[in-house]
Amino acid sequence: MNEADKRALFEQAVLPHLDSAYNLARWLVRNDHDAEDLVQEACLRALKSFEGFRGGDARAWLLTIVRNSCYTWLQQNRRQELTAAFDEEIHSADEQTPNPEALLLQSADTQRVKDALEELPPEFREAIILRELEGMSYNEIAGLCGVPLGTVMSRLARAPTPGSGTSAVWRERSLAVSCPENETLIHGYLDCELDLGSALRFEAHMKECAACAQAVENHKALSRTLKSGPFYYRASRDFEQRIRAALVESNSTPSLSATPARQGREEKPKVFEGFKVWHITLPKLAWGFLGVAASLALAMIVAVRFIRKPQNPAPDQLVAQEVLASHVRSLMANHLTDVPSSDQHTVKPWFDGKLDFSPPVVDLTAHGFPLVGGRLDYLDDRPVAALVYQRRKHFINLFVWPSTEQSAQQAVMRQGYNLIHWTHSGMTFWAASDLNYGEFNDFVRLIQNPASPKVSP
Repeated sequence: MNEADKRALFEQAVLPHLDSAYNLARWLVRNDHDAEDLVQEACLRALKSFEGFRGGDARAWLLTIVRNSCYTWLQQNRRQELTAAFDEEIHSADEQTPNPEALLLQSADTQRVKDALEELPPEFREAIILRELEGMSYNEIAGLCGVPLGTVMSRLARAPTPGSGTSAVWRERSLAVSCPENETLIHGYLDCELDLGSALRFEAHMKECAACAQAVENHKALSRTLKSGPFYYRASRDFEQRIRAALVESNSTPSLSATPARQGREEKPKVFEGFKVWHITLPKLAWGFLGVAASLALAMIVAVRFIRKPQNPAPDQLVAQEVLASHVRSLMANHLTDVPSSDQHTVKPWFDGKLDFSPPVVDLTAHGFPLVGGRLDYLDDRPVAALVYQRRKHFINLFVWPSTEQSAQQAVMRQGYNLIHWTHSGMTFWAASDLNYGEFNDFVRLIQNPASPKVSP
């Protein structure tokens, strides 16, 4: 497939979801220009990896890339937002709090609702936006965010509710009902995923259980408010055109274009033996001086060419940056595992259907490196498996994905973290941790050869 056909298919499959991408990014970073930059970056990354897209839900695929780009940006620019904790004592509602529908009807102030939404930590905010504004199911949100279904339910159990005297208070909607056995049914009922018999039984139960009935009504009240108010951020027509132009430009050979003429000078790019240099017409200068200047310029070009040539970062260096960012983000955003388990026969099958490969999972508990669980992550423009191990209080992220390249073991330290990379049997492995290098290298040796002698705890 040539680049033009690839781009045409990409635009047909992905660009119809540009509004959804911009809406999610805008709510996560809370700034128009930053959201546009991140969506454009995500679209270019998506185009680059489009050949790996195997059909299915293009919106969820694009939103996953947008979400990862936003969280990386937040980690680099607003780290404090990712570490904000939900304080149950501060933010829980007292027994006298009116229900959300009544409060929203009393205030009739969309700005207060918006302010309350923006006060939520990003992971709570995105769950509400994906559910209420994008209409995604609980299972779809769990898959997109790479978290267990129960985590999505927990996050959606809290929503902003402006009180009569406050403009920035968010309260618990309390889906935690007095009959916990029906909590799962509440979410299934709201998602229209219960079979007819279960739905009828739950509706009959709500007639007798005020807590369950109130939980469902709270959710519906918030849903009506968000869908009826100006809470959806849509991409502008100009932004869509800029995205299309960027996609075209990404497929063309980069070139150096002339800058506008300044102060009577005409500047034109010229190509000389692989270098792009500037030809400047300055009629007032003496020809003798021009000859000397030209000789000096030629000498500098030759010297630069043979002595030092600018180098772009190697691909492994770029991947190392992504690995480190993902490792740190997993520790800061309280998203270490999607499937928390020390049983390799639980963790390994969990990836079935979520990845196009089966990652090797070994149990190293006997060696002092117990398995903690696993999760989905996104590195090197593709979904990857992240296996989590622990050594005392130190966590180790082991990222795995298929590779056709062969590479010997390489170790590097970045920002106080140890990273080790190697390939084996068609798989790429990246391990990251703040564990001391000696024990960290023992871990890598055990992953490469689980039958190795035990190491001291």
